[in-house]
Amino acid sequence: MSIIIQPNQLKPGDVVLFVSGDDKKPADPKGVPRWYVRKSAVKRIRKETNSNYTHAAICYDSTTIVHAPSPSAPVMKTPIQELLACCKYAAVFRNPFAFGGDRVKKLQMFLDKVVWEGRPYNTEGVRALGVTALPRLDNSLV
Repeated sequence: MSIIIQPNQLKPGDVVLFVSGDDKKPADPKGVPRWYVRKSAVKRIRKETNSNYTHAAICYDSTTIVHAPSPSAPVMKTPIQELLACCKYAAVFRNPFAFGGDRVKKLQMFLDKVVWEGRPYNTEGVRALGVTALPRLDNSLV
């Protein structure tokens, strides 16, 4: 089931997938790239996942997301409106049962730690998944 929501309806733990234009790096009003995937990587991601989504983030709260703007950059917090202004469109995955009780607080503490430590995107973890994980993907994102 698909529902269109507004950015202020995002909840902690929501996973947001983004589609960028192929012509330029998404940037904020000052011209600073907010996230960027090389064209060669975009092509591979789209081919391997059979999807147009090439960037992902997790919601910290209804106004902030946490993401790695590039594979070599540290994970950072960004206002959701800044990333949405840089993309063609986005999709949200929400598990209504995943973040009850104190799980939101635990998620936010974990994300705060990752950002504070300046950890980069886990490229090795993604590579370790390999092609064997791809058949399990749901193609409903196409």
